Amino acid sequence: MFLKDIAQRIVNLMMEVIDYRNINIMDCDGFILASGEPNRVSTYHKGADDVIKSGKSIEIYPGDVEKFPGAKQGVNLPINIEGKVIGVVGVYGHPDEVRMVAKLVKNSVELALEQYLISEQVNLVKDLNNQMIRKLIFNPISESEEEILCLSKVSHVDLKLRRCAVVIKLDKFSNDEVYESVNAMGEIEKLLTSNNYITNNDFFGIINHYFIIFKDIADEKRSTYIDNILHTLKDKQPFDTRIGLGNSYNDLYGYKKSFNEAVELISISKNAPLDINDFETQAKYLLHKIQTDASEPFIKKLYLSILNENNKVPEWFYKTLDSLFEHNLNLNETAEALFVHKNTLVYRLKKIEQITGLNVNNFYHSVLLYCLYSYINNIDKSN
Repeated sequence: MFLKDIAQRIVNLMMEVIDYRNINIMDCDGFILASGEPNRVSTYHKGADDVIKSGKSIEIYPGDVEKFPGAKQGVNLPINIEGKVIGVVGVYGHPDEVRMVAKLVKNSVELALEQYLISEQVNLVKDLNNQMIRKLIFNPISESEEEILCLSKVSHVDLKLRRCAVVIKLDKFSNDEVYESVNAMGEIEKLLTSNNYITNNDFFGIINHYFIIFKDIADEKRSTYIDNILHTLKDKQPFDTRIGLGNSYNDLYGYKKSFNEAVELISISKNAPLDINDFETQAKYLLHKIQTDASEPFIKKLYLSILNENNKVPEWFYKTLDSLFEHNLNLNETAEALFVHKNTLVYRLKKIEQITGLNVNNFYHSVLLYCLYSYINNIDKSN
């Protein structure tokens, strides 16, 4: 019963406000759930029982105490939530002295309980959404479809809407820092909801360090949407954030596809959010997908050829490739970003060709160089 969970906390707080005059909260059977007098908890209170049965307040004067076993003088009022009497609140003292105080306490108790109920309902919806998201992205749909549809009905989520996965990942936290990560995700939730980045047609959850939104959004608004989210998060919270946006689908199988696409984009992104609808992002995504068991023998051979005497990738080699692909093979922009003369960059590229046999001016060679670059990034992440 939720009243029992919160009753003593309410009593303690309210007694501080009314100069520690005793307050009791009783259940629907007339037993005291919480009190400023601990020895009275779980004892019967006739005045409360009468309030429950009549639905009206009972005032007990000093001369009437004997008529109400377990009670003392005071005012006892019904606690009404959503039109139902769920309990009784009593304030000790002569009724003529505490009548007004008792009404204020009753109103405060009802408000606190309503807020508690709202909070619990919100938490319940979040829990249901998390369960639904887990089943959508991790379980075979053929095995979980009935459960998923049941959860969606309870959560009032129409899974037939065309949605895409927006996945946000904080880079700061390790797998051991669960508490810190959950708190940070809570802050992200507040920022996103207060800025209307999550609307009525969306649903979200927090799964394994990912903040996941399944978003109903028009294709032409996707890029602006994730750019705005990133700017908001950068301005308001201190963590490095990466964002991936998968394709939009309108069936149950699409949720897992879109999530996996978004997560894969995060694995190849730096600081900029990546939208799979963008042509450049699609190319990066497809090239990243090449990194399979079938391609590893070719790329690993290239990788081993570039290692220095310390069995490391030379810093100049990686930074050159990193900047080169960041600037779409534009030599002038790459040289400027590296703070070197263009001739120095050309010298480096010739040296890369000497080491690997790959010429950046050859389309097929540049594709292999990009695969090598991705392979290096994957090695670094795994280490």
